[in-house]
Amino acid sequence: MKRLIKAVFCAVATVLVFFAARSAMDAYIQKNNPPEVFQAGNYTDYYYSTLNETQKQAYTAIREQVYSFPKSIKVPPLDSASLDKVLEALICDNPYMFMFNSCSLMSIGSSSYFEPDYLMTKEDYTSLKTEVEAATEKIISAMPETDSYHKQLYLHDALINTCTYSDTDTASEADVTGVFINSLAKCSGYAKAYKLLLDSAGIPCVLINGYAEDYDQNGTNHMWTATQTDGVWSYTDITWDDPVTDSGEEMCRRVYFCMSDDMLRRTHSQFDFGNSCPDTGLYFYKAQKSYYNDYNNDTLISIAQLIATAADSGSTQAEFMFADNEKLKKAEKELFTNEEIHTALEKADKQSTRSIVTEKVRYRVDYDINLVTIYFETKD
Repeated sequence: MKRLIKAVFCAVATVLVFFAARSAMDAYIQKNNPPEVFQAGNYTDYYYSTLNETQKQAYTAIREQVYSFPKSIKVPPLDSASLDKVLEALICDNPYMFMFNSCSLMSIGSSSYFEPDYLMTKEDYTSLKTEVEAATEKIISAMPETDSYHKQLYLHDALINTCTYSDTDTASEADVTGVFINSLAKCSGYAKAYKLLLDSAGIPCVLINGYAEDYDQNGTNHMWTATQTDGVWSYTDITWDDPVTDSGEEMCRRVYFCMSDDMLRRTHSQFDFGNSCPDTGLYFYKAQKSYYNDYNNDTLISIAQLIATAADSGSTQAEFMFADNEKLKKAEKELFTNEEIHTALEKADKQSTRSIVTEKVRYRVDYDINLVTIYFETKD
């Protein structure tokens, strides 16, 4: 399910696509040829780097040939566990490899053959790939010339504004065609599409398979991404940043953008990523200076600046986050029960180029993530 934003809490559940693999062993007598040694790997091939040498040879043989839609591809001998690992590595490293998601392993004498279970014809694949390339090029061509962090943020928002969450067990929802052609996808589709965009932008990105549990202890298998910014890794969950409100309204949030290990592991678990994701201030609210460890007069002044900045950009809402629930409740009492929010609005009105209504305001509090959203009005 998609993340549902309610007035005071969030209910979250998402779904992971499993990559099934079956083994079929048939005995034939045929002379075996030694497997060729293949070379591959760059920053987009994270899962390739986790394979042993035999698995790497199989991975590279399949990647070099599968786009031609052969019935079978000769690979080094693989057991069932190795086949599963190679299959997952191929699909996680290569977002354009959406022509199959399962396979067979055929043995003829001492030779092994990888047999993809194709979901489409070569002609259909070529057509779909052309559409995906056109859609991604449109997004990439509009990307501003800025630093890696803000490119990631731009692509994060563009993807969310392109797609709506859907989980009807349709194959395309699990890959990039669901996002870029049908505008409908589940978690694996979101994650693969984000990787495809970041790969195109030259920004390192790795798909992460794991388990996610919301704040009501509803859990499921899930997929998200790890990205690199100036040599530092962090996690981004596109799916959970594209929630709907309890009224059905679509939203674009940055709550799960560039999270550290400690922040993500409050809700995400059962995953293994070989790089540390430390807290270096990349997290969206920290980077935007809208993450508070306390509520005091300085916080009030900062909130006023956030509102003024939002108004100047044409928006009528501002968001800020607190480090824990205790600080959030303290801020809520002072801002809304004791009505200090009107002081913040008055300060914002003096700073902004737009005229801000100071007498009334709406707000939403998400206690699960300690987030406050202010909805204000302007007079022009």
